[in-house]
Amino acid sequence: MRFNVLYIFWLAALLGLFWIKNSFEHQNVNAFFGAAETDERDLSFDHPVWVTKIYVEPGKQVQRGDTLMRLYRTDLDSEIAERLDAIRQLELERAAQNNSLDNEIALLKAKQAAEASELRADVVVEESEALIQKELRQIVAERQGISTAATPDNLQSAQRSAVEEVIRQSKEPLYREIRLLEGQKKDNSALESAQIQQFRREIAALENEKARLVLLSPIDGFIDNLSALEGETVDAHNTLVSINPVKPTKVRGFIHETVDLTFHLGDSVTVTSGARPSYSVRGVLTGNSPHLIELPTRLRKFPEIKAWGREIFIRLPPENPFYIGEKIMITMDAAPAGK
Repeated sequence: MRFNVLYIFWLAALLGLFWIKNSFEHQNVNAFFGAAETDERDLSFDHPVWVTKIYVEPGKQVQRGDTLMRLYRTDLDSEIAERLDAIRQLELERAAQNNSLDNEIALLKAKQAAEASELRADVVVEESEALIQKELRQIVAERQGISTAATPDNLQSAQRSAVEEVIRQSKEPLYREIRLLEGQKKDNSALESAQIQQFRREIAALENEKARLVLLSPIDGFIDNLSALEGETVDAHNTLVSINPVKPTKVRGFIHETVDLTFHLGDSVTVTSGARPSYSVRGVLTGNSPHLIELPTRLRKFPEIKAWGREIFIRLPPENPFYIGEKIMITMDAAPAGK
């Protein structure tokens, strides 16, 4: 009987299918694949800015704190000028108010001094008249041969004391009114000082905003994309520049839909380079998705066969040996749950 070569082909196909099935059933369920990824940083401002100078270009490596761009905001200068004008206006108003109060105080003092002077002048006139009368009496008495004895001028002393008491009493309401006016000056100064301090705080905040217009790199990385040109105005929240870290920051892995693993966020896992098995570090499980998605071709055990799985996210240590986009094997420490 003639041997048919198709028998060999069908036998090999059956053996291949058996091997694939056996591989799926006996694969290490605690190990699966992922890719090293990074979080791109898009830098923008919450106000429209004008790009005055750019110091980097796509592909350039930068260090944290390096100057990337210099920017300008015209509204900051106008707002600072408005507050400086407001401070000057407050100072002028306070000076005018204080000058008015000082004039009122001086007027009160002058009025009181004039009244006191008038009272004292009246006493002087009366004393002069009394002295004249006394001298006339003495002359008349001498002509008539009548002797006169010198008597103390108690009446004049009493009059002077009474006038001084009137002057003293008249000062009391004056002093009260002056104290009220001086207190009003202090209140005006305190209010003006508080308002000026508030304006100065706002100016300091605006100056800080101007200082922030020097765009610095927040991380070590390389420039991925420049979205602005020198001399261009960029709208608020629009990306100015994109930076990628030098090292990947996370691994995005895929647990096959046929695998049921028990794990918890915060678990420590081993991540190993798929192409360089000698490079391995420990990562921390930070998140997972309950949705099944199709696995990327390069992460499938058999690229020709479509597969689905759940996403899982692992945070890498800052110093790790992996390349961005590198294929990574993830090994869980937890044992598989029973089915």
